[in-house]
Amino acid sequence: MRQYDRGVSTDTPSSSAGVTPNEYEQQRRENREAVRALGLDPYGGRTDGLLSLQDAWSRYDADADKAHQASVASRKAAKKDAPDIAEADLPALVADRPRVKVAGRVVLCRDGGKLVWMNLRDGTRESFQIAVSKRDCDEAGCQADGPR
Repeated sequence: MRQYDRGVSTDTPSSSAGVTPNEYEQQRRENREAVRALGLDPYGGRTDGLLSLQDAWSRYDADADKAHQASVASRKAAKKDAPDIAEADLPALVADRPRVKVAGRVVLCRDGGKLVWMNLRDGTRESFQIAVSKRDCDEAGCQADGPR
C-alpha cells in the first residue's frame, strides 16, 4: 500500500506559472463583480425542491429515455420527408422522462453552441453531467458562465 505525505505544502507557485495567489484572488473578485453587473447574485440563493445528485441519478429511467429518443428520431424523419410540414402535424414528443432540480459545484463547463455541458459535483456523487440548452435560459444566465 502506498503511503502519502499529508503535510501542508509551503511552496508558492513557481514564477513559471506566471500567476501569484494574489492574482488568482483578484481574478475571482473580478468574476464576482461581472456576475453582479449582470444583475445576478454571485452566491446564488435558496431554492426549494433540490435533489442530491445521487438521488437524481437514481431516478433515471432507461425505458422513458429510449421512448423519448425514438420520438425525436421520428420527428426528424418526418421533417426530412416533408420539409414544409406544420409543427402540429409532426409526431408528438414523448416526454415521460423524470425532471429534477439539482445543484452542485460546476467542475467542468464546455460550451457546444446551443448546448452547454457541465459536470457537477456534490457530497453524494463525484461527477454528474448535465446539458443546458441556451434557449431555455435567460440572456443574463448565459452570459454568467465565466471567462473563456
